Amino acid sequence: MNARLRWATVELQTDLQHAKDPVRLGIVVQRTARNGHVRTESMVVGRVPNPESRPSEVGDNPALFDMLIRWPEAITQAVLQTPPDKDPLDELPKTWRWNIYVAEIKEKPVTMDMSIEELALELVHEFIPDMQWEFSSQIENQVAQEFSSVGQDVARWGFERIMRQRELPHQSVH
Repeated sequence: MNARLRWATVELQTDLQHAKDPVRLGIVVQRTARNGHVRTESMVVGRVPNPESRPSEVGDNPALFDMLIRWPEAITQAVLQTPPDKDPLDELPKTWRWNIYVAEIKEKPVTMDMSIEELALELVHEFIPDMQWEFSSQIENQVAQEFSSVGQDVARWGFERIMRQRELPHQSVH
């Protein structure tokens, strides 16, 4: 069975008035397949700061730090709350456009040979190559151990994976 894979990159801009190079946070992956009904799987994969060791990119802004810790769950909720007649990845940039924003949406056809976790791992590794990504065998909605091969990032960035599925009987796959 063929499917459509779409993903959005998520970035952080700490100062909207004096833009710097953005910090790449992660991706939102969505795979949609049709087999009598439409099945859409969505997954958010990315890094979150360790509350014990604030990354220098965040500075002294407690509101931004709080938002940064919760971005994967907040984006997941936005995906789940998207009306059935709308595509979540098309809706995300409308609200995620400030310090944490959806930067780019891409798309390609895929087969169902790989799991969404495998696809997401491949894509996030391309987007943030300096991180060592793995999936924990623990249950979803968990924060796994921190993975990083870059000196200053060690123990400052965590890794979060959230996956949700929804089935819609009357949605078409483009």
